[in-house]
Amino acid sequence: MSKNSFLLGIISFSLVLGLSTACSTENAKQQQKVESQSSSQQQGEVPLESAVGYNYTRLRELLANQEWKEADEETAQAMLKVAGREEEGYFTIENIDNFPCEDLRIIDRLWVKYSNGKLGLSVQKEIYQERGGIWKKFGDTVGWREQGGWKSYEELNWKSPTAPNAPQGHLPVSWREATRGGWFFSRAETCKL
Repeated sequence: MSKNSFLLGIISFSLVLGLSTACSTENAKQQQKVESQSSSQQQGEVPLESAVGYNYTRLRELLANQEWKEADEETAQAMLKVAGREEEGYFTIENIDNFPCEDLRIIDRLWVKYSNGKLGLSVQKEIYQERGGIWKKFGDTVGWREQGGWKSYEELNWKSPTAPNAPQGHLPVSWREATRGGWFFSRAETCKL
């Protein structure tokens, strides 16, 4: 074997070894990222990866601090922004039917987590279905109606919606004004909330 062939062999081996090490390092980084995500999910953290790039950090912080009214307002703003309906301030049936399941799940999981299962869209969907899909019966059950009339936004329970005597599914509520009914529950069903 000539000296040049020998050197070429060493260089080739070094390149292969370098590529192999780089690939191993990249694979290790990917594996570490997957394990980190899995670990945080096992610790009860809600993944905040929006289908449209919306940042749910503020909503998570408001809910973690039990700032219920602000969290409700943030939920409505988030939903309108995700649907591209901020300017209009309401949803059409088409917007609801196309609302990203990933985002609906994030919103729901945050509410459910920080209320210990008492609040959230999935909780509301279940109650709505149990009441036969009758909007007024649903409103009575979640505490949005009293003596046959709808409560104003300010009259709702903002101080202690997770108290033992507070009705299940009381919040979030601001989305109801943007939809005028239980349309989101069909989307929640489709998204398997």
